[in-house]
Amino acid sequence: MAEKPSANYTKERPPKNIFPIEKQMLIFGQIKKFIYDHLPPNTKFYRKRLFGSLAKGTFGKYEGKWKGREFSDVDVLFVVDDDFIPPRKWKVHFTAEEKVWVVYDVDVVPVSTEDETVFVDVQYIILTKTFASQPETIARVEKWGIPLKRIFSHNKFIRL
Repeated sequence: MAEKPSANYTKERPPKNIFPIEKQMLIFGQIKKFIYDHLPPNTKFYRKRLFGSLAKGTFGKYEGKWKGREFSDVDVLFVVDDDFIPPRKWKVHFTAEEKVWVVYDVDVVPVSTEDETVFVDVQYIILTKTFASQPETIARVEKWGIPLKRIFSHNKFIRL
């Protein structure tokens, strides 16, 4: 798969109605529970970070579908041992060149809110410990918006 999104990536995305912070916090709580309830057993995680719209406070509903979704997705970074084997039910969504990182579609989690059910696509970005420690990987991943730096990342995230 190609590593760069199209030049018009953000322009292609339809406008989004951002949810009130209370609704985003409810979604965050349910998604955090889902993540912890479904982590692969016997796996050492060196970093667990939720990032993207939910970390930035811009989670919401699109004014039209975006990549088949009505709502923002949830992105979670995991740094794992080099011999990590993902669960079979995770579907590969994207593989970076040289397999530096792999993005998996993990599940669609229904979250009931006061006024609607929000269907949240959960995606995990998996980096191995070896790749995650290389300066060129850190720079490349940070440029993509993935908060890999231990400190001073320019990308907002929530530690899990």
